[in-house]
Amino acid sequence: MKKIDSEGELLLQPEKPGYPWQILEADGETWVIVRWRDTVANQPLGKLESVYLKKFIWELVAEHEEKCFYVGEIIFQINYRETDAAQKELEWQEPWVEEFLFNEDLFTEKDEEMSAFPEEKKYAKTVFSSLLLEGNELKEGQDDGDTLVEGIKCCEVILPWRCWLKGKGTNETPVLKKVHLTQAGLYTLLLEALIKLEKRQEFSSTAEDALTTSVEEEKLYELTEDSIFEIMGTPVQRAFWRYTYNPRRERLLLRAMKIINLIYVSAEGGGERFLIASGTGEEETVMLKGVTRSLYPAELDIRCEQMKPGLIGTNKIVYQCKQLYSIQREPPQKKETTALPAESAVAKRDVVLNLQPLKRNRPGERWINKQECSDKWRNKMIITIKL
Repeated sequence: MKKIDSEGELLLQPEKPGYPWQILEADGETWVIVRWRDTVANQPLGKLESVYLKKFIWELVAEHEEKCFYVGEIIFQINYRETDAAQKELEWQEPWVEEFLFNEDLFTEKDEEMSAFPEEKKYAKTVFSSLLLEGNELKEGQDDGDTLVEGIKCCEVILPWRCWLKGKGTNETPVLKKVHLTQAGLYTLLLEALIKLEKRQEFSSTAEDALTTSVEEEKLYELTEDSIFEIMGTPVQRAFWRYTYNPRRERLLLRAMKIINLIYVSAEGGGERFLIASGTGEEETVMLKGVTRSLYPAELDIRCEQMKPGLIGTNKIVYQCKQLYSIQREPPQKKETTALPAESAVAKRDVVLNLQPLKRNRPGERWINKQECSDKWRNKMIITIKL
């Protein structure tokens, strides 16, 4: 199989962060970003000490055909420090001294070396402290009996989440990928958790009517309006498949609309760092072997393997992957549905045949024919005007 890609770079547009969670559903995988932001201190925050994972639970509450619904909860314990309430005395200088120092720095010539090469773009920095931890690096939460060091305060954060997981295959265990804690204000903390849910699909090699082949893809993406610190994943959504068979070349052409999503850690600090960017395009895949007669696929399965996203600079991504396509000539067998009994069919037919148009009464006929109104309207005349 051969992949046909359009020329040029595909632009990815970042999405606005959502609260309390932001969900991305793709083919065979789902990403959940859980966020919490709140004021926790009465004094300005000084330093973030640590984050402990106390509980990470989930439950599969519904499952229907090719999708299932998860409900879960994450509990964190955050340890932080506050600044001293006592304000330090500020040292003031005479006004004429400050003016003299300002003029001296303003009009003094300084020899600066001019460089022919522009400086590289640096990541934005913030004076607030932050913690960016891997999911497997988180320590277990402290027991209630443990005492904290003097000056350290703690708070417990409960983050519920829920999402759909769509696709075929076996459900993998949900994984907590990363956790980000930062100071978003003088008294405010921001906590983010990135969760991944995935389905693992295996293609059966014993199927007689299946055509399985591999496709190698290489593409260049560019992110607008942001900088990338780390790439977490590149899930893909496909829809609106169109099939064309060429009898002379004996090949099957598959076309589909594709949405490329990027899960990444932003290089910009001081706020949300787990973000999602997306872009749309068209995918064309040509199957060159194994198609000797006219074929319309009854079912198509896709599995991605050996995905290698690379970062060029701060906003360009080189995406390389190997995909397996499995095409079924015949649809899978389904359970036979029980036929309706003959009596119900006869009864339904009788109802249809016995339908008659309803009788239409004249305006006011039922009211005039009542016994209590007959005496009142005995000497009245009713005139009917025909148009």
